[in-house]
Amino acid sequence: MPAPSRLIGQWPWLLAALLSVWGIVLVLQEPLLEPAPAAEGGLDFELYRAIIERMRTGAGYYEAAAAELRRPREPAGLSYPTASVFNWRLPTLAWLLSTLPRDASRWLLAGLAAAALGCWWRAGVGQPRLVQIGTVAALATGLLHCLPGFLDDALVVHETWAGVLLALGLGAGAAGQRRLAMVAILAAGLIRELAWLAPAVLLVMPFADAGPSARRERFAWALVLLLCLAAWTGHVLHVQQLILPTDRAHQGSWIALGGWRFVLKTAHMHPLALPLLPTAPWVLAALLPWLLALTLRWYEPRGRPACWVLLAYVAAYLVVGQPFNFLWGLVYVPLLGLGVAALLERIASRSAAAGLERRPEAR
Repeated sequence: MPAPSRLIGQWPWLLAALLSVWGIVLVLQEPLLEPAPAAEGGLDFELYRAIIERMRTGAGYYEAAAAELRRPREPAGLSYPTASVFNWRLPTLAWLLSTLPRDASRWLLAGLAAAALGCWWRAGVGQPRLVQIGTVAALATGLLHCLPGFLDDALVVHETWAGVLLALGLGAGAAGQRRLAMVAILAAGLIRELAWLAPAVLLVMPFADAGPSARRERFAWALVLLLCLAAWTGHVLHVQQLILPTDRAHQGSWIALGGWRFVLKTAHMHPLALPLLPTAPWVLAALLPWLLALTLRWYEPRGRPACWVLLAYVAAYLVVGQPFNFLWGLVYVPLLGLGVAALLERIASRSAAAGLERRPEAR
């Protein structure tokens, strides 16, 4: 009979087994795919594209956003709830996409994804080549929506850009390129406030191990958070001047306690899982807990901060987010490949240990 201490040490795998079964039960009881509530009206893709098109014709961001957010949309014929500042996105992405030619913005997104993979390739230097290749390939599956012609709607979604920039920043940090990491993660935070969770985690667990380097890095992450907060404060002050007494208020709180069901909805924003959402959501429901457990037990120091960022998003989405906020998953799904990387690293290390045991003693 296994010792109690050994069973306690296996808690990530026990929890993964329980969540896997629970997730399958959840998706079989009630489909994850459901229509957006009528109170939200329309699709976010349509809204973002309309704002960008107005800006291309000379309108300012807040002028365009106010007009489109308040415009009634089908099928419910309702406007967005503009009485809440949280329904007014930061202007960074709309300004960027309205300034660049349409093709250039798509290629910029693809270039950022390629740069992220390049950083993770560099971070894997010193690992067995198969582990290095497998890690980059697994992470690449989470960035497929960045390819030109693949899920074109993702181009105008703020979470898409924030997720790609986080993957780039975390890969750069793992590769020792701290300045690039901070610039990329700052850019993510200026596009979508959901990205602030990453520098908050890195403030506690920086890429540097200890000593003066870790203190300097923590100071830099604190500065990143302060810059994001300053930009958000200016945005909020501007929005508050635009809110009208007749604007519709948002129904319900974002602290919705959606639990594991909401996490599964957000995780289905992974490009490989999205096609399974209508017919076979149980596949990801069964696999996701094991990927997260592998991530939790990955002891590769360079990738550990990225693993904790991924786990922090999963933990946060257990509490925060309404059912129609599933696009929030685009912020973290590019990192789900870290679970595969952890598995490959464990296989390689055990194979190496087994090879040493079988090696005959030198004579």
